[in-house]
Amino acid sequence: MKTTWEEYRNIEEFPSLTKSASPDVVIVGGGMAGLLSAYLISKEGKKVIILEKGRIAAGVTMYTTAFLTHSLDTDYTDLIKIYGNKNAKTIIDSHRKAIDLIEQIVRDERIDCDFTRCSNYIYANSKKDTKGFEDELNAIKELGGKGKIIQQVNDLGFKNAGYLEIQNQAKFNPLKFVSALLKTLKKMGVKIYENTEVVKVGSDGDTGEVETKSKIILLPKWVIVATYEPLDQPLRLFFKKGLYVSYVLEAELKNIKIKEGTYEDTYNPYHYFRIDEVNGTQRLIAGGEDHRQEIKMAESKNFNSLKEYLDKTIGKENYKVTKKWRGPILEPVDGIAHIGRLDPENVLYAMSFSGNGMTYSGISAIIFSDIISGRKSKYERIYSPKRIPNFQSLLTKGKDYGEEFVKGALKNIVIQRKR
Repeated sequence: MKTTWEEYRNIEEFPSLTKSASPDVVIVGGGMAGLLSAYLISKEGKKVIILEKGRIAAGVTMYTTAFLTHSLDTDYTDLIKIYGNKNAKTIIDSHRKAIDLIEQIVRDERIDCDFTRCSNYIYANSKKDTKGFEDELNAIKELGGKGKIIQQVNDLGFKNAGYLEIQNQAKFNPLKFVSALLKTLKKMGVKIYENTEVVKVGSDGDTGEVETKSKIILLPKWVIVATYEPLDQPLRLFFKKGLYVSYVLEAELKNIKIKEGTYEDTYNPYHYFRIDEVNGTQRLIAGGEDHRQEIKMAESKNFNSLKEYLDKTIGKENYKVTKKWRGPILEPVDGIAHIGRLDPENVLYAMSFSGNGMTYSGISAIIFSDIISGRKSKYERIYSPKRIPNFQSLLTKGKDYGEEFVKGALKNIVIQRKR
């Protein structure tokens, strides 16, 4: 299944690793998190090697819808309930800083990647669904964000019962960004190797050890594991996340014009889409119908359910599907990503990015750059992979995931009938 971003992939082939080395940092994984980390760490004067199992940015980065927002899969009110006001403010601030980081790189490196500041709109399909908007708006403002509630008007371009607008968010073309960033990384001296599968990472506490499938050993000071799912599935991380699948349709709009931005509805499971201006027409990229990967689903039913959602929301006569794909989402059990040190202390992990992979990639780069450069990280404690989920987080997110299953995925499960 081809994604929206494949036609924008302009990346040279990099060689496989053929000899050992002892750089300052080895990054395992050549997606957005690994590349942003390499950029910041290299700017600190460190020697960096990136190892990618396949091709650079051909994995999860290719399947993203590339929202840049601090509107998380966990509602603002739930975030405060789980983590308290101070910690929730730190979480939202980190996503804001990640958006700023990507914008700064775009500006500094003169990258043409359609980076656009826009609003994220949370819209209701019925008056009943607007009930929580006031609480969410108060929470947004309490956490340092900007937003406003609009009552049932048709200024978005499609029928809705009102919406909550979260201002100063963003979107971009991730493959245009990555293609340009790789050229910058090469100039900075970052060594990049493709088709180099890592089978083992470890450390004696002082020096890291990275072993490839072809038995080549690297001995860096620091190891970053940015493989989306953690390499070797360390037991301490195994029960802290669950792998989900999300379904995506790209469509060309006709007959209507929708305000450019990013969107999500109030359903559980929720749907989301973005509107881009492309060559005089509007492109819509919509996703949803998420479910646990291990549950056997009828894929065609999930895509049909997503299409039915679009039919209902914008009208079947107003769009034409041009692409479809499915992508992975690694959900944390307590609502936020796991980023930082595990054991040993010089092996760093980035995982459980939920539906906010682009901003969590930026947050990972900021945290890793601080740790490796010896600075105290403002965000390290809150995202620590060592943290133990509290009861409130398990209760709140467990209820959320349970409702998502009952109201969403259940209808599309494949029933195995006895013969």
